Amino acid sequence: MLEVLKTNKITEITDDLSNLLRDAGYLELSACIQCGTCSGSCPSGRRTALRTRSLMKKVQLGLKEEILSDKELWFCSTCYTCLERCPRGVPVTDVIIYLRNLAV
Repeated sequence: MLEVLKTNKITEITDDLSNLLRDAGYLELSACIQCGTCSGSCPSGRRTALRTRSLMKKVQLGLKEEILSDKELWFCSTCYTCLERCPRGVPVTDVIIYLRNLAV
């Protein structure tokens, strides 16, 4: 029974974050293949704890509360290098900006 409750809670959280991002127009998130190009090209990631790849994985998993309370969200310099180099065109920087707005 407890396992079912945990599964339903995860689904609920995932659906909630997915709906928010979809309503905001971010439909490309499922295209992320976790290749790591965003993290490898991130100038902020070289000097801070920002790992855009892990942040995008959390978004895909729908870990809303974990994302919104993570200080890593604020390390992005919004230079858009990740978007320019993403082979799938995932708007990582725009998603980070949107998530920052939710966190405030």
